[in-house]
Amino acid sequence: MKKWLMVIRAPFLPLALVLAFLGACIAWYHAGEPDAVFSFSIGYALLAGVGILFAHISVDVLNEYFDFRSGIDLKTQRTPFSGGSGALPAGLITPRQALYLGAG
Repeated sequence: MKKWLMVIRAPFLPLALVLAFLGACIAWYHAGEPDAVFSFSIGYALLAGVGILFAHISVDVLNEYFDFRSGIDLKTQRTPFSGGSGALPAGLITPRQALYLGAG
């Protein structure tokens, strides 16, 4: 389980949820205006949050896959914010597993 949390870059996922929540708050605020042309739906807001979370995971994992496939992972110094998770070069998961997870 730890290797999967590593490859999806779990520490960065809360940012996606915070931004989805911020967008929902803005939509809720503006839906209450007298001249609003839409209404706010908590269901759609939650669905959007889940979609944003899955999109974030997919982008991270596909980035891991294509960086590994191009060889850039072996030439890049990893930091917490760049260089990927290191799961593919370390052999924790296979490139095929990363591709399948990222493509969903």
